[in-house]
Amino acid sequence: MFLAGLGAACVQVLFPAPMLLGSVKWPVLAALVMYYALHQETEVMLVAAVFAGFLQDALSPTPLGLSAVIFAMLGGSLGRFRFLVVSDAMVTQAFFGLVGSGAAALCLYVLLRVSGALALPAGQGMHKIFGAGIEGALCTPLLFWAVGHMDQMVGNILPAKEVEGVPSELE
Repeated sequence: MFLAGLGAACVQVLFPAPMLLGSVKWPVLAALVMYYALHQETEVMLVAAVFAGFLQDALSPTPLGLSAVIFAMLGGSLGRFRFLVVSDAMVTQAFFGLVGSGAAALCLYVLLRVSGALALPAGQGMHKIFGAGIEGALCTPLLFWAVGHMDQMVGNILPAKEVEGVPSELE
C-alpha cells in the first residue's frame, strides 16, 4: 500500500491537468482509496484513506487532514458496495471513478467555500467537479489494473484461478 500510495502521488503530481476539464489534477489518490474500498477490509481502506489524504493535502494547498476525512467518507461509502458489484469489471471501475471523484471534489469545494478558504465562483467550481469526475472515470480502471497486479505479485490477493473451491482450468 505504501508503494502504491507513493506511486499514485507521483502520477498525480507529474501528469498535467487538462485545461478542458477545469485544470483539475488527475484524482489518482482518490482512485487508490476506491480500489482498497472495493478489494480490502474496512480497516485497510481507512489506513489507505488517511495515507492518501495526507499525501493529497501535502501536495496541494488544502488544509492538512481535510482530504483524509473526505477520502475516508468516500471509501466507507464505496465499501458498502464491495459484495454487491463486480469490482473487476472496467465499467464498474469507471462508474465508481466518475461518481467517487466527482463526489470528493464536490465535498472539497463545499468545505473550502463554506470556510472562506476558496473564492471560486459556483460555475467554475462545477466545471472543476465535472472535470474531476471525467478524469476519475478515465484513470480509475488503469489504477485498479496496476494496483491489482501489484497486489497479486506480492500475494495480498489471489488470482482468480487460485481461489479456493473454484476449479482451475490448469488442473
